[in-house]
Amino acid sequence: MAQSAVETRDGRGDAELTILAVATCAGTGLAGSLAAGLGWTDAAFVCNALTCLLLLAVGTRLVGGYNNLLCVFLFFHLIYGMSGPFAALYGEPLAPIFSVPYETDRYLVNLGLASVGLVLGMCVGLVTSGRTADETARIPMSSSQLAMGAVLFAATASGMELLNLARVGIGSLVQGKAVYQSDTDALLLTMPSYEVAKIGVALLALWLASRRADRDADAHADRGRRWGLLIFVAFLPLLAISLFLGRRGPLLDAFFVVAVGRTYALSLRRLRPKLVMSLLAVYFVMGMIFVNRAIIAYAAYSGDASDLVTRAFEPERIATALNPAATEFGSAFGNFSEYAKYDVAGPQYGRTYLESVALLIPGFMYPAIKPQPVAFAFRDRFFPSEAEMGAIGSTAYSSLLETYVNFREAGAFLIYLVLGFALVRLERRRFKRPSLFFVLAYLGSLPAAIVFHRSDFGAGALSPVVYAVVLAGVAAVTLRVIAYATQPVIPGTRPFARPW
Repeated sequence: MAQSAVETRDGRGDAELTILAVATCAGTGLAGSLAAGLGWTDAAFVCNALTCLLLLAVGTRLVGGYNNLLCVFLFFHLIYGMSGPFAALYGEPLAPIFSVPYETDRYLVNLGLASVGLVLGMCVGLVTSGRTADETARIPMSSSQLAMGAVLFAATASGMELLNLARVGIGSLVQGKAVYQSDTDALLLTMPSYEVAKIGVALLALWLASRRADRDADAHADRGRRWGLLIFVAFLPLLAISLFLGRRGPLLDAFFVVAVGRTYALSLRRLRPKLVMSLLAVYFVMGMIFVNRAIIAYAAYSGDASDLVTRAFEPERIATALNPAATEFGSAFGNFSEYAKYDVAGPQYGRTYLESVALLIPGFMYPAIKPQPVAFAFRDRFFPSEAEMGAIGSTAYSSLLETYVNFREAGAFLIYLVLGFALVRLERRRFKRPSLFFVLAYLGSLPAAIVFHRSDFGAGALSPVVYAVVLAGVAAVTLRVIAYATQPVIPGTRPFARPW
């Protein structure tokens, strides 16, 4: 009886702490918006930074851990949301392409409202999701079958990219990322190598999780080094091309998919020092790739790597790599500032979101000329010189900017309210009956939680998720065939008795 009373008291205290965290988060978000509206920029910055940090804490409490898509989304909401204003107020200015003075106060008004929408949407999503059937997410597939699938999809992704390379020619590759991507995107039926690779990485992560479970059950279980080597070799061509071009996005996506996928069946509540060090290391490596992509490409192409290390680690380059606003993390703020300063078009009332849906329709099925993606329309209007770098050349975009373009300040609150609701409902779905299709679609969609903050809705959320869902279905069917071919059938039992 005493134990039951203690458990009840602890549960009530935990709920009260969560409610307090939610209320504080919403309060600081509103205070940040109000302070920015009044021109109290420093106070607005502090309130918004505190709100973004509290969002991470609230998200972890609401879904029981931080190793999930929701917390990845909230982490990059913090990084992309605060890097630009921090640089504008207290550090080095943004890239020269963004004009000064920056619209910092207007940006912080919208960021605060977006954060409030997120936390309230998350709470509504939790309340309406009800209790789940199982409080532990499971992986419905054996480790050997997952390894076979990872090798198959990794090899397919590498083969697709090699086919793209063969079609555009090596000359396109050596001209750099912008030219190569523009040329491959212009191909008829471009092979979706990186989309397929996301499913391969998801299978790799699930294989690692399954191997861990096998070792926990049997200390003498095979560590699967041969499978690991095969998966690495299968990914090697795609990895080499990505490094040559300095494409950090796919590498960052892979890191987070593996980090979440290999702990998919766990709920991590304590921030481990190893994870913090890994994040810092990844941040440094991604920054170094960004500032040294031209040097890396030249060394790889010419075979002369004699001064690669010396030039790559020059103090100026390291300083640029460590400055978040000098990389793409400052672009969301810079783009918002530029639009808010010079916009004369007025609210679009959801037009860009509808156009994002239209862009998914195949050209032969679309009854008219497709609209231009909003990110490229923005580039052509505000940064036309970027188009000279290639068809994909741009300063990226911003999810927060798109809410402002469509509905002004009300959009930041309403759109992010819907996002918070949807993300928490998705997390709760993880703990219901396991499905390989759902697990792969979940992990395959995880990179969208990163790129969303610096993209438009179509390129940052809709298109990646649709690709992930379709390819997850293909992978689930493929692995079912693999399971059928490799799983011995015991007389008197039904194959595929486990949920799919």
